[in-house]
Amino acid sequence: MNPEPPPIPTPAARHPSITAPPEIPPRNLIGQLLRAPRVLVDPAGPGVGLPALLGLTLLGALIYGVVVGSFARGDMLWIVPLKLAGGMLLAGLICTPSLYVLSVMAGADLRPRQLLIVLGGILSLTMLLLLSFAPVAWVFSESSSSVGFVGFLHWLLWLISVSFGLRLGRTCLHALGAAAPGTFIVWSGIFILVTLQMATALRPWLGKSDLVFAKEKISFLGHWSDAISEKAAKPSTRPTP
Repeated sequence: MNPEPPPIPTPAARHPSITAPPEIPPRNLIGQLLRAPRVLVDPAGPGVGLPALLGLTLLGALIYGVVVGSFARGDMLWIVPLKLAGGMLLAGLICTPSLYVLSVMAGADLRPRQLLIVLGGILSLTMLLLLSFAPVAWVFSESSSSVGFVGFLHWLLWLISVSFGLRLGRTCLHALGAAAPGTFIVWSGIFILVTLQMATALRPWLGKSDLVFAKEKISFLGHWSDAISEKAAKPSTRPTP
C-alpha cells in the first residue's frame, strides 16, 4: 500500500518569515460604511471624521427630499429636503441619550466621540441606501397620482434602508464590546418609532398645502390610516411643470 504523498508546502511554510498580507480596510467613507463598518470605531483604523458622516447624511437627505417633493412640485421641491434633513438630525439627537445608556448596559466601552460616530454611521448609511433607491422612487412619483401608494413606497424604502443602518450600528457596538444584542434591539425600535412620529409631526410631505407644517396633533398610526384610506388624487390636481 503506497503512502499518501506529503502535502505541497505553501510559500509561508517554506519561508516562515513570509506571511499572508493583511486585509486592507477601505479608506474611503462609502467603502467603510458598506464593507467594513467596524473600521469606523477602530482606534487603529484609518479613522473617519464626524463631519464627513454628517455631510453624507445631509447630502443624501437633501437629494432624496427633492425626489419626495417632486410628487407635488412647487414649493415642496425645497421645503421637503429641508424637512428631511432637519428631521433626520433631530431624531438622531433625541435618541442619542438612550443609545448611550443602553449601549453601556450591554457592555460597550463607549466614549462620546465613538457614540457620535456610531450614530452618524447609522444615519449616513441609511441615507446612502435611500439615495440608491431614489431613481425607483422618482419613477413612481412621476407616474402615480395616489398619495397613499407613493407614501407607502417611501416608507417601505425608508424601513429597508434604516434596517441596514441599524445593522451597522449593532456591528460597531459589538466591536466596542457590547455583548447583549437585546438592548440594541430595544433602541432600534425606539429609533424607528421616533422617526415615524417625527415624519408625522413635520407633515405634509406629498400633498400640497398652504401651511409648511400641519397644526393638528396626531399619531403616525392615525396619520397612516387617513393617508391609506384617502382616494387617489385626480391627475388634474397635480401642478403642471
